[in-house]
Amino acid sequence: MVLDTGSELSWLQCNTTRVNQPTFDSNRSTSYSPINCSSPTCTTRTRDFSLPASCDPNNLCHATLSYADASSAEGNLASDTFNFAGSDIPGVVFGCMDSGFSSNSDEDSKTTGLMGMNRGSLSFVSQMSFPKFSYCISGFDFSGVLLLGDANFTWLTPLIQISAPLPYFDRVAYTVQLEGIKVSENVLPLPKSVYVPDHTGAGQTMVDSGTQFTFLLGPAYNVLRNEFLNQTGKILRVLDDPNFVFQGAMDLCYLVPQNTRSLPLLPTVSLMFRGAEMSVSGDRLLYRVRDEVRGNDSVYCFTFGNSELLGIEAYVIGNHHQQNMWMEFDLEKSRMGLAQVRCDLAGQRFDRVAECDAPMPHEEHGDSKWAVSRHGIRQLQSGWADGPAYITQCPIQTGQSYVYNYTIVGQRGTLFWHAHISWLRSTVYGPLIILPKLKVPYPFVKPYKEVPLIFGEWFNADTEAIISQALQTGGGPNVSDAYTINGLPGPLYNCSVKDTFKLKVKPGRTYLLRLINAALNDELFFSIANHTLTVVEADAIYVKPFETETLLVTPGQTTNVLLKTKPRFPYATFLMTARPYVTGLGTFDNSTVAGILEYESPSFHSPISIKKLPLFRPTLPPLNDTSFATTFSNKLRSLASVQFPANVPKNVDKRFFFTVGLGTSPCEQNQTCQGPNGTKFAASINNISFVQPTTALLQSHYSGQSSGVYNPEFPINPTHWFNYTGTPPKNTFVSNGTEVMVLPFNTSVELVMQDTSILGAESHPVHLHGFNFFVVGQGFGNYDSNKDPKNFNLIDPIERNTIGVPSGGWVAIRFLADNPGVWFMHCHLEVHTSWGLKMAWLVLDGKLPNQKLLPPPADLPKC
Repeated sequence: MVLDTGSELSWLQCNTTRVNQPTFDSNRSTSYSPINCSSPTCTTRTRDFSLPASCDPNNLCHATLSYADASSAEGNLASDTFNFAGSDIPGVVFGCMDSGFSSNSDEDSKTTGLMGMNRGSLSFVSQMSFPKFSYCISGFDFSGVLLLGDANFTWLTPLIQISAPLPYFDRVAYTVQLEGIKVSENVLPLPKSVYVPDHTGAGQTMVDSGTQFTFLLGPAYNVLRNEFLNQTGKILRVLDDPNFVFQGAMDLCYLVPQNTRSLPLLPTVSLMFRGAEMSVSGDRLLYRVRDEVRGNDSVYCFTFGNSELLGIEAYVIGNHHQQNMWMEFDLEKSRMGLAQVRCDLAGQRFDRVAECDAPMPHEEHGDSKWAVSRHGIRQLQSGWADGPAYITQCPIQTGQSYVYNYTIVGQRGTLFWHAHISWLRSTVYGPLIILPKLKVPYPFVKPYKEVPLIFGEWFNADTEAIISQALQTGGGPNVSDAYTINGLPGPLYNCSVKDTFKLKVKPGRTYLLRLINAALNDELFFSIANHTLTVVEADAIYVKPFETETLLVTPGQTTNVLLKTKPRFPYATFLMTARPYVTGLGTFDNSTVAGILEYESPSFHSPISIKKLPLFRPTLPPLNDTSFATTFSNKLRSLASVQFPANVPKNVDKRFFFTVGLGTSPCEQNQTCQGPNGTKFAASINNISFVQPTTALLQSHYSGQSSGVYNPEFPINPTHWFNYTGTPPKNTFVSNGTEVMVLPFNTSVELVMQDTSILGAESHPVHLHGFNFFVVGQGFGNYDSNKDPKNFNLIDPIERNTIGVPSGGWVAIRFLADNPGVWFMHCHLEVHTSWGLKMAWLVLDGKLPNQKLLPPPADLPKC
């Protein structure tokens, strides 16, 4: 069935003489009813057909439908009962077609008919009264997905409607406003008036899934043609044959050797709409003309054509350029949404299941460079969408866009997304919540309501200026001015009483609070006055439930807790507060953020009396309470059940010992530095402070051009041994380098991370991209490889993606390297990452197709 947003009437093939081809036999339907040509349906509701309906010899309503590609279909209008989503819908009008002409007979012979989806009264969506629909056309075959309901994407552009009839304006088409076209970053030098319909209606821009290619009016097409020619002149050979015009409208064609496996890198063509953009790149820009051969060359034609050569006074966006685009039509609000996706994976609702394809478009409009990470998503085979700048991608440059296209497999729970370049994540972050699959319950009591609480930091100054100055002077950066809960600092700061997050609850209910620490540089204690919380999940992994009055959440970690409210109205309100857990010697933001837990009052209480109720405040642990931090951490255990097993690697292929901590770098000549003893602050893993490359590690690895970009010999243990938690060495300088650890696919890894006291012991929340790991052991002092492994927990250790290396201690983790790509590991205290406490793992491809990194997307940013 062809989905056609440019057509009104849906129709089925009714010619039963077609051999081995799908048809509809009306004689086998008891509810089939042909429509008489005198019926109002035939005389009135067909007014928007391109050709008027007529009477056939049997006085039946006869329709002839013609299409832009010169194909046509003829037959009678009829009504029948359609079964949709298990319900019978009688009286649906459609065409029962028995003849016609096809310009692509091979493909059309496979179809049963056409589903008309435009705004006309006889279209499928109009008859079914669907206010919203969306679809996705696969770029690999002729399959697709149709969704009747919400898809909710970010990029939206208005649909234009004109009530007054105009001779060249199709009022039942989906019309958008094209505002410009660019090739690479060159916007075509055309006035916007070129794209605006004139007084006759000519020049509208229609989104038509029934037309194969995209056609532009002559003035725009000619400029686009010349610009594309100019940018491809050195990489493609033009077919010099003025008599060859593909499909009568496409006169820019190229000669490509038949033995060519892939086309060269082509400039992206972007259609710029009001509020949205559609980028066409790679193979979608050129189409190989079947059976057209010139010597040893195949003929490829540019997939934009001149609509005026077809006699069409409009811009038409065809299905070839809609491939792997999620196209959403909101008829209630008269708007259209679009986003790049992989349609072959988009068979399930994006926001409702754990295994899904999740497109996240990002466009840069400011002066900064951008990269965005989905923290904790494993990114199986899709490392290009992981996000950290210069690790898996080059930053998104000003004016550019990049669609993060990835698949979530086997994960559910609370994670988050954030900017992953410099300190931009101070304000660019948000929750990423993956619900269980439909009809799969939580392994705990079903909550009455779910509420995300995301902790952040507020800076009065520009965070980019703060870290830039710190790196230049070598000193510690200025600290934040406040902490926030869901973006609000709360009543304990000056002038912030009105900027307080309030959680309003009902007595006797259970709430699921999804806690996320998105703060830049501080681990946080959290508590709600006079309430006990039950921990049920950490880093999107279910845990054995346990009760606590206070939690510790490090930057990069998430924790889900159940809050059971008091059985009756308590005649009080309660502060929920968070403040830092501090282990280092540097300055920190010694303040407390607060929100308010407020019970819904009985009907006989007025709002004024609620304000007069006593307000209770929780007691949080001391700022440096490492004892509490350790006790809380040790309580976290995996469920390790049949349904949610703890698949801890029992056998280890490779063991590593990494030191993590602070150090110094020498001050440049003729400069005064503000670090320890006139040096600069630095941080390292195995005494190597990571030097950020100028091109992405994953791109250089995949292209085989890693020489000079990184060294694949990261040390398996420190090059210099010393008493890590004892008296610090005199030489505090770190070495510098861009080094990665290479692992064969499916290697089972044990990694011990040891804190050092070179500049004072300190807790380091370390995050590993691309994997979850099991925390099999932790302790204080120096790790003893002979004694400590005997106490490892290999039964139910907590599984997570971010773990705090204890202050003055060590932690041991295990993971299976079953995800090919380059994966960042770094401290989630942003200041330590800026100083160099980071490295990368390079996991090689496996032997099977599902064990290999997929090719990079066409819109991957370039450095």
